[in-house]
Amino acid sequence: MIRLRATVVVAAVLATAGSGLSASSAAAADQLAACDATAAAGLKWSAPSFLAWGRSDRVGANVTDPGDGPGYQDNSVALNVDAGSASAASDPIDHDLEFVVKAPKSGSLLHADASWTQVDQTETVRCAQAAALSVPLGFGKTMRYTPKPQKNGVAWVAAGDGDCHDIAVQPISLTVQQGAVKRVLGATDQCNPAGRRRVATPDWELVLADGRFELHALRTRSSLKTRMRYALRVGSRRVASGSLVLVRTYRPDRLIVVADQAFQSVCVHGPYPTKWYGSTVGCKVPGLFRVHVSLA
Repeated sequence: MIRLRATVVVAAVLATAGSGLSASSAAAADQLAACDATAAAGLKWSAPSFLAWGRSDRVGANVTDPGDGPGYQDNSVALNVDAGSASAASDPIDHDLEFVVKAPKSGSLLHADASWTQVDQTETVRCAQAAALSVPLGFGKTMRYTPKPQKNGVAWVAAGDGDCHDIAVQPISLTVQQGAVKRVLGATDQCNPAGRRRVATPDWELVLADGRFELHALRTRSSLKTRMRYALRVGSRRVASGSLVLVRTYRPDRLIVVADQAFQSVCVHGPYPTKWYGSTVGCKVPGLFRVHVSLA
């Protein structure tokens, strides 16, 4: 997710050489004398007050009124960051100019330098303007996943409003263990576990789909009651764990014939109609198949 948040306003620019701006403009600015300290800045910038590792956000600049002095020269800005990356946004929303900045995967501070050219109305006087900016970086918030019972299993649902800006890009994995049997599913981004994957045992399956993890009991033709453990990890940190109980009841169709001891109570006096089955009379009791997974 990329969007402008609470900002720190500075007379500076944050960007990188990957902004798509011409290198010749930057070279020209480097050769010019610095603007007078009393001259208008030309650009007024705002930037995120925080950026989580691996996330992207926008910084923007508005062109200021130069008064009688030189003002910002179009397409003259040169941009550099010491970590991560950035590029010019082709669709500025809240500012005259905007740049998409992506934080590195580690570090506590992102440093940026900016330079651009000022020119007067007659285009005869030019000078170079420069500024610097720092953006705090960090792990940010930790996602909280809550297990929710489903019709035939359990789903792990992320708590919160789904805003990934303050949540670092970190791998996430879910481990489920039944005795000595263990299965693991993972994704690269804790806030957006994308893709579709599946791992299974004869009794249950783990599925990653639609941005969440799910455990489904499988309809194997046997009865079973088993306890399982699960652990959800972000990076190496365990953020959720607990127990599950899987109960599967299976009873096949049963034919009771006249020679069986239960014939009178089940067929004659019970709800099941009697009829001929080959050379004998009897009734058929329907089978039972029930599967349930609960949080222990």
